[in-house]
Amino acid sequence: AKMLAFAREGTPKDWNKTMFGIANGFDILLGNPPYVRQESIGPHKSSLLALYRDAATARSDLYCYFYARGLQLLRDGGMHVFVCSNSWLDVGYGAKLQEHLLKNAHVQAIYESAVGRQFSTADINTIISVIRKTTANDGATRFVHLLESFEAAVAEGGQRREIAKSRAELIEAATNPPKQKIHRRQVGRQIPARSGHLPPHLG
Repeated sequence: AKMLAFAREGTPKDWNKTMFGIANGFDILLGNPPYVRQESIGPHKSSLLALYRDAATARSDLYCYFYARGLQLLRDGGMHVFVCSNSWLDVGYGAKLQEHLLKNAHVQAIYESAVGRQFSTADINTIISVIRKTTANDGATRFVHLLESFEAAVAEGGQRREIAKSRAELIEAATNPPKQKIHRRQVGRQIPARSGHLPPHLG
């Protein structure tokens, strides 16, 4: 309910200025959106969907709306970093969010661990997404598969595997899916963040 009220209060810049005295949006947004499935969103679901139809469908979990709202609250060039469920990378409703992000931002990197979950108490697989708000076609997206703890893998290049995809390649993959399903170890319709969606030499 609070998120819906905030979303309805004028433009993002008006809301930022009223709440925090910031006129042009935040420089950075760090978040860990709640893990709430679409059937548990409650009575405000239809209103959220009406506000963020470009980024969500009726089957989208709650965190998809947080991604869209987060981008709204940033200044141009601002950074958006979420620790979040990885399901939007390879489920049907995720395609809508992917297209929204690719059109309105530069997804700089997706980090996923092969050795454990970010939160041991949460029964969900997570990724870290690093996104910059921009419409410029300004670089590739890095998909990083961590083979050790986050700290160890970042410090030691041999403890991670990664591929890079251009924005054009990702838009093509998201908007023109193949007619037949691709084997899980190939780069498929959605952004290839999970190890099962990385090329064979990285998965």
